Amino acid sequence: MTSQKIEKITVTDFMGIEGTIEMFPTGYLQVIAGPNGSGKSSFMSAVEECFDPAGTRLIPNPVNNKAKRARVEILLTDGRIVREYPKDGPGTLTAYALDGAKYPSGKEFVAGITGGVLFDPVDFVKLSDKEQRQTLLSKVTLPFNLAEIEAKRKGFFDGRTDKTREVKRLAAQLAGCAQADASVPNAEVSAASLHAEINAIYEHNTEVNRRNNAAEAAVLARVAADQRGKALAAEMDEHRAQRGALLAAERAAIGVATSIAPQSPDAVAAQLASIDETNVKVRAQLTRAAIAAELDDRTAEEAALTASIADIDKVKADGLSAADFPAGLSVSDDAIMFGDITFKQLNTARQDSIAFDLATSGNPDLKIVVMKSGNDLDDVSLAAVQKLANERGYFVLMERYRGDADGVGFRIQTPAVSA
Repeated sequence: MTSQKIEKITVTDFMGIEGTIEMFPTGYLQVIAGPNGSGKSSFMSAVEECFDPAGTRLIPNPVNNKAKRARVEILLTDGRIVREYPKDGPGTLTAYALDGAKYPSGKEFVAGITGGVLFDPVDFVKLSDKEQRQTLLSKVTLPFNLAEIEAKRKGFFDGRTDKTREVKRLAAQLAGCAQADASVPNAEVSAASLHAEINAIYEHNTEVNRRNNAAEAAVLARVAADQRGKALAAEMDEHRAQRGALLAAERAAIGVATSIAPQSPDAVAAQLASIDETNVKVRAQLTRAAIAAELDDRTAEEAALTASIADIDKVKADGLSAADFPAGLSVSDDAIMFGDITFKQLNTARQDSIAFDLATSGNPDLKIVVMKSGNDLDDVSLAAVQKLANERGYFVLMERYRGDADGVGFRIQTPAVSA
């Protein structure tokens, strides 16, 4: 669509205006002048309503008390915008080409030529820090979708918050556990295994006794044989072989008997006696180890999420740093900045000046700014607004009753207004 300019504004029976007022704008600054009650605000609101298709301003009684309908028409270079209001019920917004053809959607037509927003510097100054930041960001091109990256960061942040909560919980549990004790077994001790071990010792010692008894019996047998040999000298030769065999058996039995030694069951018995105490310690150590392992896992997950947040913050910071913000502005995490000073800390005149600079920084087909704060501007500030409007090709509609509006003013006479 080509560049548009406002050729004529016609307001009929809108709010405090009784009858019809026509204005043919000249130049880039058009001051709506007149005393209080003359209809300046009604005229300004009428224009705003035509460029506010969403109806966000929600004017409660758009129709003059003495009329049945209200109508606002704005003639453009290549079209017309008409907004009509019945006495009761919602109004309509319609757009036409110059040949009379009706556009499918008045709302879409208006959004297309204005960029979707009618910017009032006064409204911008009154916004909250967060809303000002969002408005400023909407006017710059970023290398990422800010809403998506902030949603992603929020996901990481919320996840880290959960992990941090778990880390604190586990650390508190670990602090309440028994101190680490290397002397405690890694697993609980089984009473059955200790009983089996002590039974094996008893069986071993029984075997020791049996072998010792066998050795003693062999010794006695040999002694008996000696005694008998003395008594039976005549039979010595006959029994010599028998004695040799018994002697060999004696030596073998003694060797077997001395090959093993008895074992003391005292150590195992002591373990068995303290098994409950030991197992309590084992369970405490196992609990501590499990909590410590889980704490390590949650701490690692928390660190990973912190790193992810840092990565996103860097991408976001780099993108915002590289962005070409208008009007010398920039953004912090929760507000907008002018240099090193937050926008809200600037004086009112400076805020209005910057807001107007921002309002005229875009390049829509229809360049229009509505300023209801004109009365707050001195003549120097008014001249600065006019100069910037001329340089950027913006049509500025300003409400103002003080000072000299001659040359740029459109004066509404009091008789044209009703209560």
